[in-house]
Amino acid sequence: TLKDYVEMLEPSGFFRTHQSHLVNLDHILRYDKADGGHLVMADDSIVPVSSRKKEELFKLFEKM
Repeated sequence: TLKDYVEMLEPSGFFRTHQSHLVNLDHILRYDKADGGHLVMADDSIVPVSSRKKEELFKLFEKM
């Protein structure tokens, strides 16, 4: 399950942004507020960020 991958990869710089998305923090280009909020990744893919995860994600951005 994705939960298993989260447990393995979070210590290595990965973050679960949504129920079905796990991203490498090193590959985030930007956060866009449009359409409820999403990440634009280095490969130009768009990854949604759940409203529950936004605050946690912003705290990680501050540490980076």
